[in-house]
Amino acid sequence: MINQLSKREILMLKHLINAKKPLSSEVLGVIMGTSPKTIRNSMEIIDEILKLTGGGRISSKTGSGHSVEIYDENEFKVFMQTFNAKYFDDYWIPTNTSSRVSYIIRRLLTANGYIKIESLTEALYVSRVTITKDLKAVRYELGTYHLSLENRPKYGICVKGTEMNLRVALADYMDADEDTGSIEDEDVDLYNGDPKLITDTLAKGLFERGISISTNSLRKLVRIIIVSEFRIRQNKYCDFSQEELTEIESLAEFELAQAIVRDIGFGDWPVSEITALAILILSRRNISRNDPYDIRKERRHFELAGRIIEWIFNRTDVDLTVYPEMRQELAKHLRGMTYRLNYGLEKRDVGILESKGSNPAFEYAIIAAQLLSEKFGKPVQETEIAYLSYRFYKHFQVISSHRRLNVLVILSNGKNTADLFINELMASFSKYIDRVDVIEFYEVPFVRMDPFDCILTDIPEIHFNVLPPVVRVNYFFNENDLLKLRHYFTNSLLNLQLFRNCFRPELFFRDIDARNKESVIRQMVAKAGAVLDLPDDVLTQVLERERISSTECGNSVAIPHTLYACCDQPSVAVGVLKRPIVWEKERCQLVLLVFNGREEYAPFSMLSLTKAATKSIHFVYNLIKAPGFQEVKENIEEFISHYDF
Repeated sequence: MINQLSKREILMLKHLINAKKPLSSEVLGVIMGTSPKTIRNSMEIIDEILKLTGGGRISSKTGSGHSVEIYDENEFKVFMQTFNAKYFDDYWIPTNTSSRVSYIIRRLLTANGYIKIESLTEALYVSRVTITKDLKAVRYELGTYHLSLENRPKYGICVKGTEMNLRVALADYMDADEDTGSIEDEDVDLYNGDPKLITDTLAKGLFERGISISTNSLRKLVRIIIVSEFRIRQNKYCDFSQEELTEIESLAEFELAQAIVRDIGFGDWPVSEITALAILILSRRNISRNDPYDIRKERRHFELAGRIIEWIFNRTDVDLTVYPEMRQELAKHLRGMTYRLNYGLEKRDVGILESKGSNPAFEYAIIAAQLLSEKFGKPVQETEIAYLSYRFYKHFQVISSHRRLNVLVILSNGKNTADLFINELMASFSKYIDRVDVIEFYEVPFVRMDPFDCILTDIPEIHFNVLPPVVRVNYFFNENDLLKLRHYFTNSLLNLQLFRNCFRPELFFRDIDARNKESVIRQMVAKAGAVLDLPDDVLTQVLERERISSTECGNSVAIPHTLYACCDQPSVAVGVLKRPIVWEKERCQLVLLVFNGREEYAPFSMLSLTKAATKSIHFVYNLIKAPGFQEVKENIEEFISHYDF
């Protein structure tokens, strides 16, 4: 039943589940660019599906709005697990061309030569004009796999690219079993054996050799192995240089690839095919925190991690060397990433919207990707940037709070010595602190850290592997300790005042008339430039940031911004479009253009708060409907006073 939901209904259900209060048809209509009547009709469909398979129903009350009412917690939990796994990143606008585009790509990838456009029009019962329009989307999708579409007069069209890239695309576009990862197609003679044998053999080989990959990667590898066997039967082989073959043959992943092919019974695959499978395993291998890591063997990745850290410092003044484990964590990540970038094997099973959240980690990954793009001579895809951003998350939590902080104290001499420390702390900083708790250092792995805003300790920070910021001070505060704590506590509150000051009446622009995102950006930069002292390259910065990764973020909002700090004081220009446009994949009517500033507590902190604000559908609706800046200001104050950042 869940498959019967349209893209619009999927997005509506996400909003209803995440909303803290009922949502009216008018609010949802503005956010999604459709009429309240359409919203009400879709609500009936969602209600029926929830009643049948979701353990819930839609509760609709006049004057209040719609909400999800749960009457069977267990059934609803099962429904949500399926829903989140299937639709986590389905946020783009509904399109009736997607099924045709997928069909055309599958036909092209499995064709043994050229396909004439006439055969596609006959198969899909559409005109040549429609197919020509669809082929634009086909070219774009194939481009993400480093494949191109060649058009040859009198012959037709065909896909061009490396054999490995073609196989990856083919594995993604063939019908897949969600549980086993195997693929099948009635029109293609694929693997006739038992896909479970491949899965079990691969899983066993990985476990025995201490090589870890994700469950999603395991499924994908199974599908690519099936596609590889199919292509080899067609005498289509991967090709590598002697230098590449020599490098891969010396690695444990090559020995595993040999064992997999032997144990499944594929016969004598050539060395190039064993190498291709080994590279796929390399590209998907996880090296966790506890895995042994020999810097001498991985020197090139360790050196590249050092270059990224230096690159980020030169552009943001953020010194990542204060996190001793950061370079090694990056190096571990880069081992698989460099193989993915080298061979066009980018990860695609990453939640983009999740990564673009209010934590500024995604922006640091963008900066790192610029260096990697230069090194590899190709743009780094958005999914790879999102995956890389996970390495930065814990180091860049935005310290912004309207409330007093919950502090956890951990001392080298234990709880018994904490009273004097806490008395001295409260004597100087009680106005910033709501609660102080104390634990022993050995209790850290067993205590939930999410209730705490920071940890104060006299133990070196390197010994902590936790999410809250760790502030190291001496047991008896000296002058430097007092300055450090004052700086930390005051900035945690001043950040909000700085956020207020980002919004000004002269930076509120209603009824912007534009047909595409570049026109919106150009108009807003020009209007803001008449008010702010901006550098000459500010438009270039914003457009370049947009080119690397679209800044649409759901809820009919886009937040374009500069790559780096472009002025002293950060500012946010609020633009409401005269009519919604498709920004990249989704409709957008509210545009918040952020000019990152040098005087922020940390780079991108104001951008992060702006993103956090737009997670509220009511905040967005109120800004879109605001007749003047006074209403914008009131909305900002409402967000600051109620939102729990």
